[in-house]
Amino acid sequence: MRTDPAQNAALLFFFFCFFFTVVHFHVQRFLSSLQPHSGPNPSFNMPIRVAVVTGSNKGIGLATVRALCKQFEGDVYLTARNVGRGEAAVKALNSEGLKPLFHQLDIDDLNSIKTAAEFFKQKYGGVDVLINNAAIAFKVADTTPFGIQAEVTLKTNFFSTRNMWTVFSEIIKPGGRVVNVSSMNCVSGLKKCNLDLQQCFRNENITEEELVELMQRFVDEAKKGEHKERGWPDGAYTVSKIGLTVLSVIHARRLSKERPNDGILLNACCPGWVRTDMAGPTAPKSPDEGAVTPVYLALLPSGAKEPHGMYLSDKEVQPWEEGILPLDSSFSGLCEVIDTDEYYLARVIPVYNSSSELLSAVMEEAGGLGVDIVVDSGEKCRNIFLLAVQLIHNPTHVFHLFFRGCAPILRRTPPCFSSFSVFFTVVHFHVQRFLSSLQPHSGPNPSFNMSIRVAVVTGSNKGIGLAIVRALCKQFEGDVYLTARNVGRGEAAVKALNSEGLKPLFHQLDIDDLDSIKTAAEFFKQKYGGVDVLINNAGIAFKVADTTPFGTQAEVTLKTNFLSTRKMWTVFSEIIKSGGRVVNVSSMVSVSALSKCSPDLQQRFRNENITEEELVELMQRFVDEAKKGEHKERGWPDTAYGVSKIGVTVLSMIHARRLTKERPNDGILLNACCPGWVRTDMAGPKAPKSPDEGAVTPVYLALLPPGAKEPHGQFVSEKTVQKW
Repeated sequence: MRTDPAQNAALLFFFFCFFFTVVHFHVQRFLSSLQPHSGPNPSFNMPIRVAVVTGSNKGIGLATVRALCKQFEGDVYLTARNVGRGEAAVKALNSEGLKPLFHQLDIDDLNSIKTAAEFFKQKYGGVDVLINNAAIAFKVADTTPFGIQAEVTLKTNFFSTRNMWTVFSEIIKPGGRVVNVSSMNCVSGLKKCNLDLQQCFRNENITEEELVELMQRFVDEAKKGEHKERGWPDGAYTVSKIGLTVLSVIHARRLSKERPNDGILLNACCPGWVRTDMAGPTAPKSPDEGAVTPVYLALLPSGAKEPHGMYLSDKEVQPWEEGILPLDSSFSGLCEVIDTDEYYLARVIPVYNSSSELLSAVMEEAGGLGVDIVVDSGEKCRNIFLLAVQLIHNPTHVFHLFFRGCAPILRRTPPCFSSFSVFFTVVHFHVQRFLSSLQPHSGPNPSFNMSIRVAVVTGSNKGIGLAIVRALCKQFEGDVYLTARNVGRGEAAVKALNSEGLKPLFHQLDIDDLDSIKTAAEFFKQKYGGVDVLINNAGIAFKVADTTPFGTQAEVTLKTNFLSTRKMWTVFSEIIKSGGRVVNVSSMVSVSALSKCSPDLQQRFRNENITEEELVELMQRFVDEAKKGEHKERGWPDTAYGVSKIGVTVLSMIHARRLTKERPNDGILLNACCPGWVRTDMAGPKAPKSPDEGAVTPVYLALLPPGAKEPHGQFVSEKTVQKW
């Protein structure tokens, strides 16, 4: 068989190239191992690149992780403050064939930021892509005082994002990409600031210290109710995003000065109006569409010089310093201009494209009412189609634009509007307010969407309850309420947690007082639209050496542990939100006590069809027979606490069945649990578990991920369902 010399030469060349590539790879790895790994620098060569996205267990953040998993060459980290939700989001992406990694990261917690940064520094030598997506926004219908909204919103969206950069800036690798997810609201909001503020925010030389001072000034003036008269727009989210955009410009300038040869690009961007929990279901863009611009900036090619220190929307740089409002294609229509002495009336008729579908959807949801948009911009109206939005009744089912003070500009070219597809930005804040006003807010229901979630823990000024509050403050995405019957002790417990860097809130709640229960329920209904997590922890127990007559012990113990807990549910069941979690803290003593009951009582307590009325009757029977001294001969165990916890456990199963029947689509999970034998005033100092260890199972049940179907109506110990 003859061989072709040319073919042999080609094979030899191929083998040589392959051999050289392998040798080069290992030489590079060896040389890299000789370098000191004290932080990212041009000589630090890690074989695996890494991208980190904050606040990415849902919405735009989740979509960004999805896109990066498909396009980024390296590891992609989904991060969230709540481990359960973060890991659930990773599993969801796993089901799509994607393989993101997870790391806990709460940007409101500086220690969490530092822990994450150290992890990425040690494992990867730094970070190649950082997308600061985490943010919050209050819903329009939220009744939280505006000053508090301002403080909370700017804390997360501005100050915590600034903390992220302060820490992570030290580990951004050469060639890195940093993206701060802002919003088009910052542009429209900037236009609503007075001229002095606009000038400050557009000043190329504004310093970070000056910006921080401005942001704090807004919060202070908002808390005094003076922000509008001081020239601020009436939107905390808007101001927070103004701050974030300007902060991005400042940090980009600093990078150019301090690390001029590292090729790092830092930008802010607007993802658009996206269908998320924050922006609502009527937004025109899907989360995947909203992720396009952030991902575009994250994947700017190696060696790119721009954009840097810019604000982008739809992958295009938008003007900021010139003061021109970028036009947004989320809304469009054909315009007919009517010339009058006072204003031009632009009658916008939706055209048939994707944008018109949005317009139709908005009008349909508004029950056939139209929307009037008033622009009162005077001499500042260059290219500004919207500065203020007013939503009023209009039976003509069309949108109107009133341009006041703009006639000189419009008169120059009015004919071009007669058949022109006008693109304009509608501040969706006001659209949401209008649509929200059409919804009945008489209690929690699937359409009631509050931006801040809330968890309530009864009897939580000490012991297991206090430990539960501590854990929720670290893991729960929302406000956490420590409650106690005694205001002084409750507030002292809050201060103790404050000293740990945690920020629980306090509300007085005595579960033995029905009026106190109703007052608390009304508070949470009015402020939050209901409750997302309710942990019934309050309970009492007599010491073994206590000489109080057993009958009295039985009556007092069951009053608090069973009857009062039942009252809590009777009242709070009306305000548990969809997707809520209810945890009744029971005890393993309930299991041992059940085993000591007569066979007849055991059968009744284990009956899956036992009714609440039958259970209440049994509990009352125990009290009556205990007061007569007949409880043991009637088949009851000699423990009031044990019987009360039998009642709590069975009551939990009954209420869970009722929830499944009456609110089958609300996704509420209700369980009872045993925290274990814990060192508390109640259980004594010899117990093996600390209060924090005792809080593990209640918190686990409280943070069951969205969409979970189980456990429900179960008795759980050590995070495992126990047989009953």
